[in-house]
Amino acid sequence: MRRFRYPTIAFHRPTQRLALSISPGIIMIYDLKTSAEVNALQGHHNLANFLSFSIDGKFLVAVDLEENMFFVWKFVTGILSFIGGGNDGAPAILPPKRKEGFDNERNVGIVEIEVCNDRVVLGY
Repeated sequence: MRRFRYPTIAFHRPTQRLALSISPGIIMIYDLKTSAEVNALQGHHNLANFLSFSIDGKFLVAVDLEENMFFVWKFVTGILSFIGGGNDGAPAILPPKRKEGFDNERNVGIVEIEVCNDRVVLGY
């Protein structure tokens, strides 16, 4: 039997940003207002099981249940947001600002993510 993996997505309505975990180790961030890829988030090894933007849209958290890790990326905003991308319009590659393991002894398959600045609270 063949297993299919579907992308994990998150949408931040105020900034019109869409996050997609479509291949292992890469989360793409798209700006739906301009139809452009703006960031390629790297620093993890698998597909993300869960993605969540902070309320203000400045942070994204990805949870990997295979490695029991969470990753936090911080987006540069304002005029500095254009620094880091290639001159050819390629998306800026961002490493995680923070990564940390968590205890999942019960092998819970769902988590609740709360993002407050760069502080993350995971609930099971």
